[in-house]
Amino acid sequence: MSEEDYPKKKDQHIRFMFEGVSVRGELVQLEQTWKKLLGRHHYPDSVKSTLGEALAATVLLSSALKFDGNLTFQIQGDGALRLVVIQVSSQGHIRGLARWEGDVVSGNMNDKMGDARIVITIANKDREKPYQAIVPVMGETLTDCIQHYFDSSVQIPTKLYLAVDKKQVGGMLIQRLPDETEDKECHDEDWSRIQILTKTVKDKELLELEPEELLYRLFHDEHVGIVASDPIVFACSCSSERIETTIKSLGQAEVISIIDEMGSVEVRCEFCNKAYHYNRSDADRLFDSVSVEENPTVH
Repeated sequence: MSEEDYPKKKDQHIRFMFEGVSVRGELVQLEQTWKKLLGRHHYPDSVKSTLGEALAATVLLSSALKFDGNLTFQIQGDGALRLVVIQVSSQGHIRGLARWEGDVVSGNMNDKMGDARIVITIANKDREKPYQAIVPVMGETLTDCIQHYFDSSVQIPTKLYLAVDKKQVGGMLIQRLPDETEDKECHDEDWSRIQILTKTVKDKELLELEPEELLYRLFHDEHVGIVASDPIVFACSCSSERIETTIKSLGQAEVISIIDEMGSVEVRCEFCNKAYHYNRSDADRLFDSVSVEENPTVH
């Protein structure tokens, strides 16, 4: 079975709405996607927890922040956990990785990542320059940090819940919509009520319950319905063409020197761990093409 064939009910990004209430919601549950991401590298448990939360959060952000292209969510710090990066496309293709040095303690975000910041980059197909937001990591959990981003940058009332275990990750987001009437007091009461109900969600429920069952458990006194469900799959955008561009950037002399010493050049994609190998004949082919491109009069 190919990666494109595997989406199951658990590997879905679900959007739901409340009838008569100016609140929208999202739910993500990832099982095979999480398994495939973890299968690329051997992560310590303390790294897995943050990586899994970032995975679920990025899917939720991908709908809250409208785009047509790619969204990249990064956490960069000077602690033992140096980097967590997740990239998702508007087609639901996602990949990610983490980098660390030494022992990453189990604890809050500052314990793991030290002085850190979140960088959210949106590259739209129809725009030349990407949008980028940078916010400091503030709060003990990743949920706290993203909550701070919504409060300070997006400025849309939002609540976020994330859960991770060894087999799957899950997340839920509720967001207040612009009020359609002038009855602010009524809308304030609706938003407060939905927040209280959502806050009762347990990690085990977020991970294991079917979407319909989970929504009924939380909101059985509300009129809530699923309005969209999209598959999420692990997929890497690395390719021979991109790898060869990287090799060419090293310069012919450097590449030939490496091949003479090592027998070949290996370039490994950090996201999917796929290795690309190039020998002397491959290098000659690559740099012969460069010479022709740079000297179009050569026949």
